[in-house]
Amino acid sequence: MLLQRFNTMILIASLAVCTAIKADPIPKRQWTSEAKLWTARSCVGEAGFGAVQECIGIAWVYATRAKHYGSPYVVLVKKYSSAVKAHEKHRRGWIFDLQLNGTKPKKWPKHLSWKNHKPLWFRILKTLDLWAQGLVPNPVPGANHFGGKMDTPGIRWIRIQPISDVVFRNRFYRSKSTRSLPANSALISNSLMNGNR
Repeated sequence: MLLQRFNTMILIASLAVCTAIKADPIPKRQWTSEAKLWTARSCVGEAGFGAVQECIGIAWVYATRAKHYGSPYVVLVKKYSSAVKAHEKHRRGWIFDLQLNGTKPKKWPKHLSWKNHKPLWFRILKTLDLWAQGLVPNPVPGANHFGGKMDTPGIRWIRIQPISDVVFRNRFYRSKSTRSLPANSALISNSLMNGNR
């Protein structure tokens, strides 16, 4: 009898883990061509063309924050990612010319080969589609913020180490509070909607 209960508990736990792994990170209706494109552009701008695992971590942070704030996913990506905020002196304006069909960006740097970067771009797009279907695990579970090494997130944040051997360009964090994000989420929400992280 005890063994049967134990086996039942193992089965239930296994099903819960499988369900959690397969869970869609964002609602299917929000994974549009626009959402895919802006997430991929952000990933390239924030982490680079070869940083597929880091890109997935970034996408998970966006999904977590969009859910927390009740924001449409693509709106949050555009507001949160400094890499995709257009301004006159943007050092990598070609990011805004990246397209789903892989055409060479108009402002692509002359010293870089698009032929070499195009397959990396398509790999990011394909991996993001798998992520949106819930098929790619989160490399930084629990993270709800990320930033470069020069960013200082404040005392309410705890750094999370990626669960991979890959070195990430960005650092990932979670809030110290028991809630998924800091207690002053109204302040953060207003800041987010004004285009600040």
